[in-house]
Formats: sequence, structure tokens, C-alpha cells
Amino acid sequence: MAIDDPRLVEFLKDQASEEVIRRQLLTQTQASIQFYVLKCFDLASRDVGSFSDPYMVIRCGKTVVDNRDEYQLDEPNPEFYKVYQFNGSFPGAPTLEIESWD
Repeated sequence: MAIDDPRLVEFLKDQASEEVIRRQLLTQTQASIQFYVLKCFDLASRDVGSFSDPYMVIRCGKTVVDNRDEYQLDEPNPEFYKVYQFNGSFPGAPTLEIESWD
């Protein structure tokens, strides 16, 4: 191909854009992760003779939020309406685990 061939210009343009995209995807970016818990429905009862007393345990990476002190007495359909905020980085975001306990 000659230096003034339009195919060469298009080839180089494609290579440059792929490299820019690859570099941006591999750059670590700090982020704030917000997780909203609204309601739970039909939670299984673990108590004999009464409904469950649910509370949430949430893990994001090494951060653990345990709301055992905020349980809801005898409520199979609890309403939490809470916001949890975690720090993370992308790519390679930590796993988010949500558990409902009795």
C-alpha cells in the first residue's frame, strides 16, 4: 500500500481507536456503589409458631453491614427502605452479597 492510500488511513484509524478503548477499559476507576433495599416478600418462617423476624446482612468486598439490631418482629413482608453505600473500583468490582436472616 502506498502512503497516500485511503485504506491505510482507515486501517491506522481503526487501530488507534481499538487501543484507546482497550486502555480505557483496563484503567482502574474508583466508584461509589449505592444499593437500595425496599421490601421483601413472603420470607420463610424459621420460628416455630410465628413469622420470621427478618434483618439484612450485606457484603460488598471486605465491607460487611449487619443490621441485626434492626430486625422486624413477626413480619414475613418487611419494608426496609434503606440505602447502602460502598466503595469499589472498575474493572474488577467486588461481589455484592445480600442475605435476609431471621
